[in-house]
Amino acid sequence: MRYNPKTRTFSVTVVEGRVLVTNDKKSIYVGAGQQTTVVGNRPPSTPKAVNLRTVVTWVKTLPNTTAAILPPSLLPPPTATVTPSATATATPPSPLP
Repeated sequence: MRYNPKTRTFSVTVVEGRVLVTNDKKSIYVGAGQQTTVVGNRPPSTPKAVNLRTVVTWVKTLPNTTAAILPPSLLPPPTATVTPSATATATPPSPLP
């Protein structure tokens, strides 16, 4: 969720699951991969599909939280190293402490 005080606009983007966005004008469900905006005291806009990779790029600036915020489908693939003996080691993103 983001708020722009200059335009009095809230933007609600859902990464996973479903969220009920409500104000005194209307309630609307917003599903994963969708976004709605609320301007002033107007009703929430009809949810629209968004590119989550673009919308949540700011998450990369947070220390060690990517795995907790993004669903597995948006996480980078684990790194793998293959040694000459044909064993592989996968390193998933670190979980939050």
